[in-house]
Amino acid sequence: MLVAVFVVVVAVVGFGVTERNQASARRRIEERFQTRGSLAARFMANYVRQITKQEQDQAAKYWSGRVPTDGEFQQFVDAFGFQAAVLLDGQGRLLRVAPASPALLGQPIAQNYTHLQAAVTGRNAVSDVVPSAARNEPVIAFAVPLPQGQDARVFSGAFQVQSTPLAAFLNDASPIRGAANYLVDGKGILAATNDRSAPAGTALETGVPGLARATGAEGRYQADGESIYFVAEAVEGTTWRVLLTAPVAALYEPVSDTRWGSLALAAALTIAAAAAGILFLRNTAAREALERVTRTDALTGLPNRRHIEEFLDMALAAAARHGQQIGVLMADIDHFKAVNDTHGHRCGDEVLADIGARLAKAVRRDELVGRWGGEEFIVILPLTDADATYRAAERLRVVVGAADAATSDKAPVRVTMSIGGAVGDSDADALVDAADAALYAAKKAGRDRVAMASEGAAAI
Repeated sequence: MLVAVFVVVVAVVGFGVTERNQASARRRIEERFQTRGSLAARFMANYVRQITKQEQDQAAKYWSGRVPTDGEFQQFVDAFGFQAAVLLDGQGRLLRVAPASPALLGQPIAQNYTHLQAAVTGRNAVSDVVPSAARNEPVIAFAVPLPQGQDARVFSGAFQVQSTPLAAFLNDASPIRGAANYLVDGKGILAATNDRSAPAGTALETGVPGLARATGAEGRYQADGESIYFVAEAVEGTTWRVLLTAPVAALYEPVSDTRWGSLALAAALTIAAAAAGILFLRNTAAREALERVTRTDALTGLPNRRHIEEFLDMALAAAARHGQQIGVLMADIDHFKAVNDTHGHRCGDEVLADIGARLAKAVRRDELVGRWGGEEFIVILPLTDADATYRAAERLRVVVGAADAATSDKAPVRVTMSIGGAVGDSDADALVDAADAALYAAKKAGRDRVAMASEGAAAI
């Protein structure tokens, strides 16, 4: 009788533990899927910055003080891989167009396009899906101002996004069976997708109505009687959104009810199996606790150097696959010794913990902040170029200096932070060393500032 009761109790406990483990595993799967969305949006934003910067640099270089011939303009457009392009004067009138359309020259076309209007006023702009000026085909355009004294101009090149690396990235953004990914403009038009049932150029409301009606950064919707999980991320510097979706059944397949239920039932068949199951769970919990200890800084609760180095290697591998760079920030609390000397080491520890918590709250979901050692922190920014790395560093510097640290000391303790940044795509050690050298330059220049590594040297 006692044996039977023990088996029943073990079975009930086993099912309860299994359900909790399953729920925890599902949350981790959702978090990983959300991170995929963040990385996709980061890749898109980085691509936009690169295209507009190249446009601006090259167009200004070749067309300074003159209007290119039709042939020169077409060669430039072909070199970039644009499907269409326009060159405007400072009033938005058409100087050149590709493919060539002489009848359009001299017409004030900027008034017809929001992104061209923005560029005429001096701002980089990326369009929603628009018809090209030459062929009336649906494209997305990148418009940049080319100030040249009184002879200001605007260049805008357009892609059919489905033929760019953006679409290729969407095809590979998720390995889950049945996953569908979408790049949607500010008007709800699909710019690119790997969903054959909803081709680019159609409205999301028409192609995927359930997803169009869904709100929030993540959640579920119904499509053809099936539950679909989605994440939505805004693409910085554009009106676009990246939407990643996956059937719930496929998303949670690694922790399906059938598999976990079978494990729990097997654990309840015999007393020996039940006892082994309890021992396994205890050992698993112990291993998980040990893993957390070995990967976490005890004072701040942030990832420690071991965890950071593993994440850095993975971020560099992902960057190499997509031909991108990552950013690394080395951040150091200014005059931290004075905090310890004035308020004591206990207060100094509280300051470190508070600053670590603020940094962790300020970074994005796909970024990692960890404690490198002493009063030094490191931040890893996946798929990030130099400009975005600098902006992230400035944001964190302001966050640290904006308020007193939360301590038990009655006297207010406010600190500042110097930050060095670097970008790269291959060598982890060289990247960290470059960020560290930039941090030294920021300290030397007066502290409470950001310095970026540039061509092997740090530049303020």
